[in-house]
Amino acid sequence: AGPYLPPEFEPGRFTGQTWADRLQRTHTYGALGALDLTDAWRLSFGAFESRSTRYATFVDLFTNVTRDGTARYIMISEPELPARWTSGEARLEWSHRGEAFAHQVTLSSRARDKEIELGGGASADLGPAQVGEPNPAPEPDFMFQPTTLNGVTQYSWGVAYAGRWQKFAELNIGAQSTSYDQRVTRADSADQTQAEEILYAGTLAVTPLPWLAFYGGVSTGLEETAPPPASALNLYDAPPASATEQWDAGVRLTSGDTRIVAGVFETERPYFATDPANIYGNLGVRRTRGAEISIVARPLENLRVVGGLVHYDAADSTPLYLLLA
Repeated sequence: AGPYLPPEFEPGRFTGQTWADRLQRTHTYGALGALDLTDAWRLSFGAFESRSTRYATFVDLFTNVTRDGTARYIMISEPELPARWTSGEARLEWSHRGEAFAHQVTLSSRARDKEIELGGGASADLGPAQVGEPNPAPEPDFMFQPTTLNGVTQYSWGVAYAGRWQKFAELNIGAQSTSYDQRVTRADSADQTQAEEILYAGTLAVTPLPWLAFYGGVSTGLEETAPPPASALNLYDAPPASATEQWDAGVRLTSGDTRIVAGVFETERPYFATDPANIYGNLGVRRTRGAEISIVARPLENLRVVGGLVHYDAADSTPLYLLLA
């Protein structure tokens, strides 16, 4: 309610409504298979599906919080929302291994289909409340709104080559054609976005000495863009897919059971947000540059230690993370 923070309250203690239980069930199933056609040819495939249903969802909001913690208590609920994700891939591989060289060529086909029901939420004013204290109230009769159906279909096929020259060098290159289609449907509106892209990837690793290796690579992708926020005027638009690009390079040092990998990287993707007119769209490009180092060691026979440090510089922050496992 003003330029001040709310009072402190005891964390980790549930003070919400006893009837505000969140219930969601998810089932995932699939299959993997492979068939050796000849000594050089192999056919492999995989198919998976996940189905999830949110039967009840509640969000507590405290608005106009005063210095002593009194506030207006708003409860938001959503209706039953089903979701489904289906994906599959088939690969045909040819491989040949000689005394000095090894080759592998892969033909692949991928497809995915997603259908998620979103929105339809309703809010109820539960009256004045105290932040951090129980505020029991009877369950209101929520008047849900029409839901939104978000569907994404994507198909791609490609070819890749992997080659190895003894232990000295390894090359991986590939390209794929992908077709992307997203649909957003509501009771009174519908929107669709499509994209056709040729994606590529390549990596090269060279090992001039048994303990020293250099690597570098570049790859492009086509990712699903996050939907507009609930506050955007074009909430029910289907945003275009995001074309991404990434490159990385580094060095690997090996000494016995200890391995050190240090590298640099850069990623680039569209920046989607709301503009001054509250319209959600592509406002620019976000580039993230960084460096990373990881160490794997085995000080004892049955003990392996992994440590890593990642530093990255994005458009809006420069955090530093220490990763230990």
